[in-house]
Amino acid sequence: MNKSELIDTTTNAMAGGDSMQLTGFVSFVVRNRAARTGCNPKTEM
Repeated sequence: MNKSELIDTTTNAMAGGDSMQLTGFVSFVVRNRAARTGCNPKTEM
């Protein structure tokens, strides 16, 4: 599997809501989180 195929496979899996694990390296998990209001520290807004 080349780099392009790895990226395509990872992207498709994540878009479908699946998790992905490369043993001994990294794992990716899709989670839905509630929205939050951001704050700009410079303008305090």
